[in-house]
Amino acid sequence: MFWILKHGVKYTGMPGWAAKDRDDEVRRMVAFVRLLPEMSPATYRALTEVPGSGTAGPDAARIAVCAGCHGTDGRGRGQPDMPVLGGQNPAYLRAALQAYATGKRQSAVMANAAATLRPER
Repeated sequence: MFWILKHGVKYTGMPGWAAKDRDDEVRRMVAFVRLLPEMSPATYRALTEVPGSGTAGPDAARIAVCAGCHGTDGRGRGQPDMPVLGGQNPAYLRAALQAYATGKRQSAVMANAAATLRPER
């Protein structure tokens, strides 16, 4: 399954993983896909729904998307391999997001997240 997710399946339209040097992301996705057959709907929602999506304000949707993986406190939702955002310098976070959006920093997951952001925010 790792090979399929990393390289895709020719002639099916299933692309390979967008960040070729991020085996850690592929492993995480393989683990998720392997759990799907036995996963309850409640567990699926807990793993995929964005926490804090009920918050209000102009930045609420963007914050909720980040919180889906990094937690509402920025500490990674109890996952030891999830980068901690809480307490990071805002200039560093902006630079990192710009690097993901332009492809200077590799991550298929973060490239998708950063692609939705506008430079003025």
